[in-house]
Amino acid sequence: MEACRACLRQRLHAFEPDRHARIHCLVRPGSRDLTELFARHAESRPLANDTSCGAGFAPASLLERVVLAVEQDLTAPASVAARPQIGEDVKVLGVRRGDRIELTLACATVDRHLADLPAYLETRAWVRERAGRVAHEIADREVEVVVNAADDPAAGSVYLTVTGTSAEAGDDGQTGRGNRVGGLITPYRPMTLEAAAGNPRRLRADGADQPAARCADARPGARGAAEDRAGEADGRPSGQRPRPPGAAAAPG
Repeated sequence: MEACRACLRQRLHAFEPDRHARIHCLVRPGSRDLTELFARHAESRPLANDTSCGAGFAPASLLERVVLAVEQDLTAPASVAARPQIGEDVKVLGVRRGDRIELTLACATVDRHLADLPAYLETRAWVRERAGRVAHEIADREVEVVVNAADDPAAGSVYLTVTGTSAEAGDDGQTGRGNRVGGLITPYRPMTLEAAAGNPRRLRADGADQPAARCADARPGARGAAEDRAGEADGRPSGQRPRPPGAAAAPG
C-alpha cells in the first residue's frame, strides 16, 4: 500500500494520498483452472489461457510527433515546478487538415494555486502559447491551439480540480484501453485492443506493443518513410493520392 502512495505522490504533485484516496489491498487466489495452468508451466514450455497480440508501427508522423511533444512538455517536471497550477492530467487531440494542424487540449488546473478567475485565464493563455511554440518547433505549419474548450468563464465554469486530475470526479479510465503504451492513441494506425494495465501476467501481449513499435522503428528504411501516411493506402503513388485528415491523441 505504501508503494501505491509513493507512486501517486511521484506522479501527481497536487495529490495527497492520505487525504485524497482510500487504498484497499485485496490479494486473493486465482481460479482453479488458471492456477493449475500456471503450475504446469514449470514442467513444460510457457502456456497461455487466452489469445492476444501486440502491434507497433514506425515512423511516427509529423502530427504524432507534435501531439506527443506538446503533452510531454506540459507535464514535464520542469513545467510543473514552474507552473504548479497545471495538473499532470493533460490530454492533447491533434487533427491535420491538409497542411494545417489543429490541437485541442484538456488541461486540468489545481485550484489552490489560482487566486481568482483572471489567474486561471492567464494560465490557460500560457498553456495555449506554450503548446503552439512547441508545435512550431517541430512542424513548420499553421497551428491552431484551443485549451479547455468546455470553459464558460462568464458563467464561472472552468476546468478546476483539487488534485490536478479529472480522476477525482470518477473520470479515471480504470483499465484505460485507450491509453497506448507509446503515449499516443492513433486511430489510423495498427494497434491492439488490449489494455496495458489489464492483465499483465495472463495476457503477455498487453505489453508487447512497445517492443513491436521499437522493432518496426529499427527496420531499415523505416525512418525515411513518408510522414503523415495515416489512411494513405489506396495503392497510388503518394504524390497522386488525396491527403486525408490525420488524427492523433495523447491521453495524459
